[in-house]
Amino acid sequence: MAAAKKKLSTMRLDRLVAFIYNMIILGSVFAFFPLTSEVFEFNKIIIVYTGALVLTGIWIIDMFIQGHFIWRKTLLDYPLLLFLLTQTISTLFSIDQRTSILGYYSRFNGGLLSLFSYALLYWVYTIYMDREKTIKLIKILLLSLGFTSVWAIGERFGISISCILINFQANTSCWAQNVTERAFASFGQPNWLAAWIVMTIPLVWSSKRKGLLFMLGFSALLFTKSRSGLLGFLISSLTYWIPLCFLLKKYQKSLLTFVLLSAGLIIIFGTPYTKSIVSSGSETVVEGVTESADLRRIVWKGAIDTWTHNSFIGSGVETFAYSYFQYRPIEHNFTSEWNFIYNKAHNEYLNYAATTGTLGIGAYFVLILFTLRILYQQYNSAGSNYKTTMVALIAGYTGLLVTNLFGFSVVPTSLLFFLYPAIAIALSNKVTNKIAQHDLSNIRTTILLLVILCIGVGISLLGAYWYADYQYAQGMGLFTRGKLREAQQKIENAILLNPQPDYSIELSQIYKEIALSSPNSLEKSTYTQKAILIAQNTITENTFNIKLTKGATEVYHDLEYYQQEIETLNKLSQYAPTDPQIPYRIGLAYRQLQQKDKALLFLSIAISLKPNYDHAREQYKLLKEME
Repeated sequence: MAAAKKKLSTMRLDRLVAFIYNMIILGSVFAFFPLTSEVFEFNKIIIVYTGALVLTGIWIIDMFIQGHFIWRKTLLDYPLLLFLLTQTISTLFSIDQRTSILGYYSRFNGGLLSLFSYALLYWVYTIYMDREKTIKLIKILLLSLGFTSVWAIGERFGISISCILINFQANTSCWAQNVTERAFASFGQPNWLAAWIVMTIPLVWSSKRKGLLFMLGFSALLFTKSRSGLLGFLISSLTYWIPLCFLLKKYQKSLLTFVLLSAGLIIIFGTPYTKSIVSSGSETVVEGVTESADLRRIVWKGAIDTWTHNSFIGSGVETFAYSYFQYRPIEHNFTSEWNFIYNKAHNEYLNYAATTGTLGIGAYFVLILFTLRILYQQYNSAGSNYKTTMVALIAGYTGLLVTNLFGFSVVPTSLLFFLYPAIAIALSNKVTNKIAQHDLSNIRTTILLLVILCIGVGISLLGAYWYADYQYAQGMGLFTRGKLREAQQKIENAILLNPQPDYSIELSQIYKEIALSSPNSLEKSTYTQKAILIAQNTITENTFNIKLTKGATEVYHDLEYYQQEIETLNKLSQYAPTDPQIPYRIGLAYRQLQQKDKALLFLSIAISLKPNYDHAREQYKLLKEME
């Protein structure tokens, strides 16, 4: 009996691929959801994971349909494979493999899974996206820039689209941050928005209708008040205009327009270094807040020390929040952010050096150099109509490299970091993918259905991952409002979906509060044991996680397990020797055990680490007065 046959057009797959890339671009820019634990980056990375999964599935399906391996060889293949290899090696020897795979919880971007996703997005793009589809994608990018700029400009003048969507109010009341002072639109932080604008605004210069869109984009950049963003903009501007004006004199008039518009907007709205002529008053100066430049200098010093002590493969991908504490400069204790958790080095290159060692940062630099080489090669081979777009890609990419000297990549910028070379390759691809009809035998149809099933399972797992975080966020909100039983149910549901250590320590805190508030002795004992058990397991499984271990010791302290608290904090001090909170807490525990001499000793250690530690000084004074 003849095998049943069906037809499938490759052009349908190509169109689907193009649509998905457009959705990923839009999602990476605009996705945010106020009811997850992290409003911006978490939802954006879920979109990247989903897009990479579906596109990889389409690629596999197409290979089965066509009956051969589909690949487009590019100059970036080996550098990209080398980069992924070094990140994998660093993950295998990581001090916290879960963090290295999924990224630091609340940051997400930069984990091994995200890096593989970006790499797959690059490779699939080079295979399926041609010039025509890429031009449409660039238009999507420019539309995104325009809408995001309007969003940021609205925030500067007291109207946030976010607040209209969240609480139906045309104001900025939905944000704790003062977005009228520093706008961030749908990005979450001003520097993140600034870095993305720096990457995309050169594409405006190469477009036909550049005036209004440039004014919107540059105004939004000014409203972020990002110094690194302005420096990146300066370098990207020089990268774009100098070659064009030297090689093609017809662009000198456009350069003059660009300079006049930029200067005019700077005069009107000001910069972090210059005042605005329309400002209603002087900027508010908050006393006691350490300058960001001073903070970065201290953190960079710690990052370099972390690198030198883990020189070959680093401490593990995205583990800076853990490894930094071991080499944290004592000067950090004299800043306004002395008790903050720094999960990034605020320098992309030092972050890679500290977490993936010389091997990782070396591979990262190789990746950058080959990307620049690809962009330059594609410029040389591009037709005259696309020369300026190629220069714009080089300028935007260079601008990001500059902003990353003072910050770190987030989902929207990481996505473009990997897609810009693919976009350049596609723009030089004159041939549109041909329409082809392929017969599907029963066995190929079966394989196709299996791949679709695997994609479905993958999407279900991502859905569970997202929903677990949603449940976790709801649980934290209920806990804050004192609704312990409801919070318990939410967090337990989250752990069933995703056994994330952050969820576990939150559940331990809830169990502790139930135990302390329960009038029933049996229930009190049961929840006490539950809280202690989770705290112990969290400490055992997350040895280097300072934040979670401190959370566990809070449970010990409140439930009067002082000896366990002291033992845990003493071990923790090996991984955070300059953290004054650790000896302070040990001192408080010894005070509860009526061991005054030891309490005074550890309180004095805390004071020696941070002489202006008011709480430690007060406790020390009280104990001395009791003598």
